Amino acid sequence: MATSQAAQTALSFFQGKGWTPAQAAGIIGNLQAESGLNPQAFNGAGGGRGAAGIAQWRGSRQTDFQEFAGVPLSQSTYEQQLDFVNYELTQGKEKDAGARLKATTTAADAATVVDKYYERSEGTDLQKRINNANALTGGGPSVPNTQTPSDVAGEPMGATVKRPAILYPIPNRLHQYPSYIYGLSLHLLTEDEYNNMVNTQTYTPKRVLIASAGRYSPDTFPRSEFFDKDFYFENLNLLTTIAPNNTSRNTNAIETSFTIIEPYGFTLIERIIKAAKAIKSESYTMMPYLLQIDFFTIDDAGKIIGSVEELRKRIPIKLTKFDVKVSGKGAEYRIAASAYNHSAYDKNTVTTPANFEVVAGSVAEFFQSIEGTPADTVSFEGNQVPGERAITEQNNIGPNFKGTANTTYTRVKSYGTAINEWCEKLKSYGKVSENDVYRFEFDDVIGKSLFTHSDTVTPKRTRMQDARTPNDFVNIKRQAAGEQQSIYDPSKVIFQINYGTTIEKLLEYVIRNSDYVQNQLILPEDPDYDQKRKQMAEEPLNWFKIVPIIRLRKFDKIRGVFAREITYRITPYKIFNVRLDIAPQGVQLSPCKNYNYIYTGKNDDVFDFDINFNALYFNQVTAYRNSLAELNPTADSNAVAQQTQNFPNYGGGDASMEPNAIMPAILHPVVQNSTASATGGASDTKQVAAVDLADSIMTNTLGDMMVLKLKILGDPDFIKQDDIFYRTPLTSVTATPTKPTSDERLLPNNSSLVMDNGELYAQVLFRTPVDIDESTGLMEFDSNYKNSLFSGLYRVIQVTSNFQNGQFTQELELARLPRQAAFDYTELQNTDGTERTQRQESNPDSFPGKLGITQTPPIIPGLLQSGGTPQTTADASDSATNETPGQNQQAAQEANNVPPLLTQNAQDLRIVNETAPEETISDQTEPQAIAPNFTPISTRGNRVPGTAAVQ
Repeated sequence: MATSQAAQTALSFFQGKGWTPAQAAGIIGNLQAESGLNPQAFNGAGGGRGAAGIAQWRGSRQTDFQEFAGVPLSQSTYEQQLDFVNYELTQGKEKDAGARLKATTTAADAATVVDKYYERSEGTDLQKRINNANALTGGGPSVPNTQTPSDVAGEPMGATVKRPAILYPIPNRLHQYPSYIYGLSLHLLTEDEYNNMVNTQTYTPKRVLIASAGRYSPDTFPRSEFFDKDFYFENLNLLTTIAPNNTSRNTNAIETSFTIIEPYGFTLIERIIKAAKAIKSESYTMMPYLLQIDFFTIDDAGKIIGSVEELRKRIPIKLTKFDVKVSGKGAEYRIAASAYNHSAYDKNTVTTPANFEVVAGSVAEFFQSIEGTPADTVSFEGNQVPGERAITEQNNIGPNFKGTANTTYTRVKSYGTAINEWCEKLKSYGKVSENDVYRFEFDDVIGKSLFTHSDTVTPKRTRMQDARTPNDFVNIKRQAAGEQQSIYDPSKVIFQINYGTTIEKLLEYVIRNSDYVQNQLILPEDPDYDQKRKQMAEEPLNWFKIVPIIRLRKFDKIRGVFAREITYRITPYKIFNVRLDIAPQGVQLSPCKNYNYIYTGKNDDVFDFDINFNALYFNQVTAYRNSLAELNPTADSNAVAQQTQNFPNYGGGDASMEPNAIMPAILHPVVQNSTASATGGASDTKQVAAVDLADSIMTNTLGDMMVLKLKILGDPDFIKQDDIFYRTPLTSVTATPTKPTSDERLLPNNSSLVMDNGELYAQVLFRTPVDIDESTGLMEFDSNYKNSLFSGLYRVIQVTSNFQNGQFTQELELARLPRQAAFDYTELQNTDGTERTQRQESNPDSFPGKLGITQTPPIIPGLLQSGGTPQTTADASDSATNETPGQNQQAAQEANNVPPLLTQNAQDLRIVNETAPEETISDQTEPQAIAPNFTPISTRGNRVPGTAAVQ
């Protein structure tokens, strides 16, 4: 068969199986690179039986082929081999690769996924595979698409944004290997090595202290000379808090603990001190260390192949605690640590040192850091700003500054400049030998957001003209001469920051009072309420995440710590399914993970769960937002007449949140939210609403209405790498990833889940039998209770990773999302196909297509991209139960007094039961093991060649 003809045959074949043209081209482009589409291609290199066929299958996959096709690979046809490729990607051992392939939309992306996850080549001829795929589709991008279609943070608020492509859940990538083991290692870094790692986001081991299984290589994994004896990791625990919560707020929290065993001695700390002194460290407790987690794959023969680079995890840490005891195992060292860059959240680091007053017009202007510029202290000659505390004249804001009594404020150019000036004065006064430096980096869409708009700017909050400023002096002179000149600057707003205010709370206060958040609010008080509600109906809430970066400066011998350059990077953060209807109402349709648990027949991850249901949970909302403005004079006296209005429709209109829903919306009106006054006041309607919104976002761990703890086999994707090792670039900064990624939800450099751009979501499905069918021994399902109402879409709050005794497990703490009609089984599980079709046609946004046990989430059909039809596996899974495949017809059958249809397995079992002899079995009465009219079939369900088909 000519190559071009073979390619066209394959293209038609794969498209006929449901793959899009681009996905089919990606498959064929790889097969061309592997074998030239020659079904008799053979490569004897690599040992074993060699590689054979169009996909160059090896080892157990050749055995799988023979079981599937019924003939050896060497005797098979081209069509049989194509069929096996499709089988592997959709039902066989490579279905995880198939799920990834389904998520691609271009030939280049498809070719990359097939190469990386199906063929698993060395990647040296990836471009050739991409070119082959592009040639079959008539062109297209020559490199994989690494842009994030859903990243619209840089778009103006309210702009029309194309819905992102529906993405499939990402399977646990460890499942694609026959087996694996993990390896742990602890490394010691110098300050220069740490800074280089932060700047380049790369690391080369130089000084390994302890490694699992005595791992050592003088060139690539060198041991420290002081650790020539073996120590052992007994366990490692990582607790990662991901979602915004009421403890770590808009930051991440990572707690690490591990146990080291020294079998015969008691020398670990002494050895660490010696290793630190050898690199001229001033303090072994302040030095940066690094935990490395490697995953070593094992082939079918039990041979360790090697560490998988894309699954390797690195966590720079700071040691915080040693607990030591001696037991029968030897000396046990229980060590606690934190992510090294998270020292930016230490109380002595993150606290405002004095009372400051900042005048700014935008978020970035408020926080900008101008090194070498003294704070702009201004005297008002004893005059007070109306309604505010006095401003004192100070020549500096150094350690002798007298304004920490919470009665006076020092006006400064910006908050960042004031803190840096404070730190420099500490050095000049001899309080420290090296000072810290603070920086703030904002994505443009946040940093350029303004505070000022016509309905909130009042003389009280606006800066007055200052005669010592040239432009202001001119305006004041013109006014004195009788010209119409305002003594106020409406482009600036005054902020007063109290001593002791933490930086992360200040960031939240400033950002939520800027246009970045307030332009997204949907308030009934607004005249354009209806129009804005329609604009925001499908948009996510654009919130923010604070990501710290630490670079080490010289060692401060007075404090006994490293001086640091601390950068707070603030990035956009997407949140779907918000609880309150005052924010964008977009819902998540693409969970990153999918878990099928009890009686689904699809579980390969979950082995325990615990559900906490809090019926007392409620959402707090301010009842009369406008009424709060009466407490403060307004610029517009006519607005007073509107301040007594209140609007009742705060509850949303989603049927999944009605009083009898599994998660009803319960609202608790309050006169004033205490958070508003605690963080500097909120007087206008948008500021009050922003406080309510922030409170609803900060999930209370174990205090949400429905929290699910899911214990799963370990998934490396959940081990956080952005923030602590890799950084996702700001949208305003052009950065080229070192490696392409086929999925926007994975880090380009490491392929861990991106956790700092938006919340993570997982779909969970429970099936609930009601009894056992005694005639078959199979579980019996009632259509009224087939799928548990606890099934649905969950937000990932925190992940606990545990490495112990050679096992890698995780516990996910998940909170069930509100407003999830596309995943809610309350309305959907009890309807047959006809009724569902009618309801879907009348209300397509609320009732998606058939729900069942899926590798992919149930998706609203209208949102699917071309060729993106999700693979429904309900048919396959139902074959293990006593109900009709893919359709729940029990209610309809009972209504017509017709017995429910049974699967083939159930029918066979029932025949055996009905024909079983009632008398005692003896040698004379024992039935034949195989009925005469049965023909043996292969384990794949395909008939053995040369035999008649099973009737």
